[in-house]
Amino acid sequence: MGNQNSFPIPLWVGWLVNIIGWLLFMSTFNHAIEIATGVLCIGCVFVGYKNKQNNTPPFLGLNRLSAGNLIWSSVFEAIWMFAWGLGFFGDFNF
Repeated sequence: MGNQNSFPIPLWVGWLVNIIGWLLFMSTFNHAIEIATGVLCIGCVFVGYKNKQNNTPPFLGLNRLSAGNLIWSSVFEAIWMFAWGLGFFGDFNF
């Protein structure tokens, strides 16, 4: 049957998606990428939740990179990306 406490997506994947999402946002300001990142971050909330249920230790042993913090940072990033992607802040030309 397999290990009941395993989840196929490790915690580090969630953190990697969050970091890559911010880097793409800062370098492109592309609305399609922002919306796609927002969707991925919603997935990261689930990844964080499942890893928190399984008491996965923090990524790299750093408490800042815990499953609980992944949930909150992913929620914030998803809201941020959707707000920019859907034009709530207007169209800024940099």
